Amino acid sequence: MNFQGFLLWVIEGGGAGWVTYWLMEQIGKNLNLSADVKRYISLLLPIVLAVGAYWAGVGVGVTPAPATLVEGLDALVAIIVAIISSQAVHGFTRLRVKRV
Repeated sequence: MNFQGFLLWVIEGGGAGWVTYWLMEQIGKNLNLSADVKRYISLLLPIVLAVGAYWAGVGVGVTPAPATLVEGLDALVAIIVAIISSQAVHGFTRLRVKRV
């Protein structure tokens, strides 16, 4: 996998969520965090990682830079909605499996 492929995996392929949950397992067990704090970190960190990967790609030239402010905002909103949607689906399916 090249750098562009890695960035796309983080942005679109679930990589931001995977990294977040891996970090929560590695670091979270050493920190005394409440369940609410862990949940907020798990909601916000993938967004930060995905948006950061997008702008890293723009910065190094592997992702096209938005031509206008509106295009940049569109890209950010699309990334954020995709991350939140995937978290909602993941939570719904995981919770549904546990309930059955």
